[in-house]
Amino acid sequence: MDVEQIAGSFVVEIGVRQTWPFVGLCDNRSTPAQETRLYIDASWTIEPEFGHFVSA
Repeated sequence: MDVEQIAGSFVVEIGVRQTWPFVGLCDNRSTPAQETRLYIDASWTIEPEFGHFVSA
């Protein structure tokens, strides 16, 4: 997932589905609003020089 896709989004949900923790994000700049879930199943960082999430 590219960082540009979530820039401007806000958190609408934090939880666990089955055994995977996640963060729910919403981007209401488009019509209709678009929600995305970011599953956190590994360590990750945002690499600014590449502009995307990196899982360990």
